Amino acid sequence: MERPGKQQQDPRVASAMDHVLAAENSLQADLEAIREAADGQLAEARLNARRVMERAERRTADVHRRGKRQLEREIAELKRAAAAETPAAEPGPELLQRMRDAARLFAARLTSGDDEH
Repeated sequence: MERPGKQQQDPRVASAMDHVLAAENSLQADLEAIREAADGQLAEARLNARRVMERAERRTADVHRRGKRQLEREIAELKRAAAAETPAAEPGPELLQRMRDAARLFAARLTSGDDEH
């Protein structure tokens, strides 16, 4: 803001106008400093937000990986348990011997000639 020519003003008015202009300039400089500080804080806040998001994404991915591994372990354990409960396709040696003994006993009874089966 410019002040009118000095010839037309009273020295007190000119001095007051100089003070007003100096105060305005000082306020403008203060506002600019505040804007710069705010911009710096905003940039820092954005950087911190980005870091937090990246850390959250890493942690989420880690939780998913651990959950997947745990699920895979539990599925494998269930499969092992199911396999243990399912009879094998081939009978074990003990069961084979019992079946042979039962077949011999049955054959002996059929061929013995006793009618008391």
